[in-house]
Amino acid sequence: MTVRVDNTEHVRNHHGIGPVQACTATLAEFGIHIDVVSLNQTSLSTGNDSDALTLLKYRNADGTHWAAGRDQSVLTATLTAVANAARRTAAKQAPIG
Repeated sequence: MTVRVDNTEHVRNHHGIGPVQACTATLAEFGIHIDVVSLNQTSLSTGNDSDALTLLKYRNADGTHWAAGRDQSVLTATLTAVANAARRTAAKQAPIG
C-alpha cells in the first residue's frame, strides 16, 4: 500500500488483512486514526460500465461521520472513500495558526 502524507510517499506491506484494514492501519502509523463502523457498496446502474459507489461510516476523535467514493472499480471506490475520510480527519487535526 502506498500513501502520500505531507507530500511524501510511504510504502507499507500488510499481510493477512483486507485492503480497507491495510489502508486504515497504514494511516494510523501516521497519526490519522479512522475506525470503520460500516461500509456499503452499490452499483449506480446495470452493466459492466456502471460506476460503483461506496458509503463509509467512520469514527475518529471528532465523532462519527460519512465519506463516499465513486469509481468504475469497486475497490477504487472503496479506497477513495477511506482516503476522503482520512483527508477530513487530517484536516481537523491540522494545527491552526
